[in-house]
Amino acid sequence: MSSHSCVSEAIDSVTEALTSCFVPKYLGFRHMSREEMMKHVPNFTKTVLGTGPDELIAVLDGTYIFIDRPSDFALQRKTFSTHKHRNLLKTMMVSWVLLFCRMIVS
Repeated sequence: MSSHSCVSEAIDSVTEALTSCFVPKYLGFRHMSREEMMKHVPNFTKTVLGTGPDELIAVLDGTYIFIDRPSDFALQRKTFSTHKHRNLLKTMMVSWVLLFCRMIVS
């Protein structure tokens, strides 16, 4: 067995374990109920932003990740920005005031 295939199998194994065990428990929109999240919203935030006692506050932030030009033409077209004149990925992060973060790549 080559070292390349051993490394590849190890990465696949770790990815599978993280996806099945870690991600559902600690990441994603469903890892914590709304009631659990409400317990962690600071009173200071509710006062400053004037939110009600049962409201959650979400902050959305978008940014770019510049990438090298892909060799696949279809992917080149999907990732090219006519505004920035480069290939890039657009990311959007949703963060609650209680500092639990989620990242969405589009």
